[in-house]
Amino acid sequence: MIGPIRSCEAGPRLSSKKRKERGTGERINSLTRGAAALAAFVVLAAELVLKLTIPQSPPPTELARTVPLFPFLEAPTVSSFPSGHMARVAFLVAVLRWPTDVSALVVFAMALTRVYLAEHWPSDVVGGWLLGYGIASAAFRRS
Repeated sequence: MIGPIRSCEAGPRLSSKKRKERGTGERINSLTRGAAALAAFVVLAAELVLKLTIPQSPPPTELARTVPLFPFLEAPTVSSFPSGHMARVAFLVAVLRWPTDVSALVVFAMALTRVYLAEHWPSDVVGGWLLGYGIASAAFRRS
């Protein structure tokens, strides 16, 4: 093997504190990668179920500020609650355990873009955030 992979294998063992500082992959302490992937699937499934059961129409297309790069790709549902972008971002920053200020900035920026581009109502964004963060906290509580 070459590069950093080889040096990690052949090098001395790192203390647990050094391992935590190396990267976000090491930050998933109490949640294994398999459980994190399963929980991410649960986020997607819950989002789809909520979109199919709660009939909230998205903002009117006259307000949209997005540029359709791939117009042949359409959203699978016509409802907009909850925001899938927010659910996935909230889930990821919670699972990866980013620092609080960084994760708050990322989540807030995603929320602003979803509302500014008129893709979602503010209630959709809040619902997506609660969904993603709630599933992440439930996954950590179970492990």
